[in-house]
Amino acid sequence: MLKFAKHTTNNMENFNFGIPEKRPAYVEYDPDKMVPEIVEDRTERLKQVTYREAAAFVAAEADGAASPESRARVFTEQILSQLDTETYLKVWAKGSPFFASHVSRHGFRDHAGMVYHTGGMNEFSDSAFRMLADQKQLRPPLGTQGFNGSNEKVKESIAKIVAKATSREEAEEKILLYFNRYAFGSGNKYADKTAVHLAVEIVADDLYGGEKGNEVFAIYPADFIASQYGFSFSSGENSFTRPASENKWNDVFVYADRLGKGLSLDAGIVFLPASTLVDPQTGSRYQSLEIAGVRQRVENTEVCRDVVAALMSETFSEYRVLPRLENSDYARFANQFRTCLAEKGVDTLLVSDHVCKVILETLRYPKDNCEADLFEKFQTYQILYKTVGEQGVSSRDFWEKYFNRFPSQKPAHVVFYDGEPTEAVRHFLHAAGVEKRNDTPYEDHLGFEKNAVSPDDARANVERGRLDALCEEVLQERFG
Repeated sequence: MLKFAKHTTNNMENFNFGIPEKRPAYVEYDPDKMVPEIVEDRTERLKQVTYREAAAFVAAEADGAASPESRARVFTEQILSQLDTETYLKVWAKGSPFFASHVSRHGFRDHAGMVYHTGGMNEFSDSAFRMLADQKQLRPPLGTQGFNGSNEKVKESIAKIVAKATSREEAEEKILLYFNRYAFGSGNKYADKTAVHLAVEIVADDLYGGEKGNEVFAIYPADFIASQYGFSFSSGENSFTRPASENKWNDVFVYADRLGKGLSLDAGIVFLPASTLVDPQTGSRYQSLEIAGVRQRVENTEVCRDVVAALMSETFSEYRVLPRLENSDYARFANQFRTCLAEKGVDTLLVSDHVCKVILETLRYPKDNCEADLFEKFQTYQILYKTVGEQGVSSRDFWEKYFNRFPSQKPAHVVFYDGEPTEAVRHFLHAAGVEKRNDTPYEDHLGFEKNAVSPDDARANVERGRLDALCEEVLQERFG
């Protein structure tokens, strides 16, 4: 039998995954069709039990001092998803004040914080719609790639991996690469792809987000993650209580007990932008058209040519001839450049000080043709594209209409926010009384060391044996 796991551990050898006969299939999002209602069994009796549990926890525990055992009983998906948001926050305030977050790439991805995570750059993604339509589940990568369904569904996904292979040996290599190639900054790729990736104590929108100023993300109490799931960290530096010094090493990998299972959005708090002006059809900040089945942003070509002409005019000529630039010169140019853009109706949200410096350096030291070089930089730094401006609707209005259309997709806890995501979360939690106490010591794993796993642990490699068997079946059917 093919073993796509190139290495095994004692934990793996002694762990019996089992092969369930049937699992719920992934729900594809179709923007042209009404998403089927997902009927949830939330009886009044169950709610009463939930609220009694929550009330007892809130009454019995001092703020931030609840034991791991009592937190594990209350910070569950069933309880958190059934509480109203006010009670949810009262419960959270009695536990640990820390949070973990996941940001989607919803909309046109217009920024990326590092070269290792530039997937989907400049492309439109409806990832938030898909999560909501998929039973409001935040799934791991394999869960969104067809590996969370029945055996037949999983085999179809495996068949796609080997579709172009002309021999069994080539097919085996493709499977090995897909499931077991090492991923940057973590252990084996299988463990990486079966985990939901969260960031600790920040919202990592700069690294992984979609549209600047229009980020859709969710947060979870760290007690919920630590007590209910297996988890590991991307570096030895970070923990639930201590973010890494570099945001790119600030991941926590969360492992569920079956392949493709994710985190319920109902168990967390979903943050949606409030005041951002967006397209009433797509929810994006950008004007766009669908061309040959692909949604593309509308370029602001003529206006950008006017801006380039202005940069080449006498207005900015002094910057080209100054023998040396001081910090004050960079600041003065940034103000003038942003003013020039704003006067011509160009959105300046993404025009950071770094972007202004790049534009100024291009103006002073062009590679070849200064106008062409500047225009290229406008495209690279997203200045080229039209935003909806006053023609749009508020993001809050967009999402409220969306949930009116698809009421079963509305998460249990929704917050509309303005400003920078991490600061919005900190302000929200502080206002709700979820904050650190100086007299309370916090352990790195919050008292749930038993759930800390390595990427080679069985809990981080769930149903690997099942996939081994299904891969072998596909290869036998294809190559004999």
